[in-house]
Amino acid sequence: MARSSSDPQAAMAEMLAQHGEQIGKLTADQQEVQRQFEQLRAIVDGLVQQDRRQQGYTPTPPPRWWQLEGADRDDAINTLHLWVDRVFRPCYERYADDLGPCWADHPLCLFLLDWLSEWHKYLYLRDSRSAGHLTAMAEWHARFLPIVAEMLRLTTHSCSHADEAAVNDRLYDGYPAEAR
Repeated sequence: MARSSSDPQAAMAEMLAQHGEQIGKLTADQQEVQRQFEQLRAIVDGLVQQDRRQQGYTPTPPPRWWQLEGADRDDAINTLHLWVDRVFRPCYERYADDLGPCWADHPLCLFLLDWLSEWHKYLYLRDSRSAGHLTAMAEWHARFLPIVAEMLRLTTHSCSHADEAAVNDRLYDGYPAEAR
């Protein structure tokens, strides 16, 4: 390695140059490995996303309505509001019309709407269907949705909120809505 033991500075400079070259090669190799790793990570991420789309549904943790307070409760209710406004009302008008505006004040409604929204995601956020999946869709629409919608209607139309709305309607019967 060192040519001459008589010139230690030259030998040290030569060794430093060799080490510098090795470090440069190692750095370039490491950068190439990192680039390949990032490419592989992108491929794996794409495959994972594709698999999730095939599965169609990633469960969300169930809200513990009896424990939620403050901002956490508001966030969970806002999530349900989004589903009610984007899916339930436009797609299931007949049932949604019977849902009273005070639904967020009723724990039973929160439980039921959370369940409906999760099951709806399970049924419709997928790229393929099986015979069992189609059966579950039919059961959701023909069996469970009408029963749950009736429970929601009864809960939101037989409460003190509904009584207040009925009193206001009777008091202002005959008056235009703007005058109320």
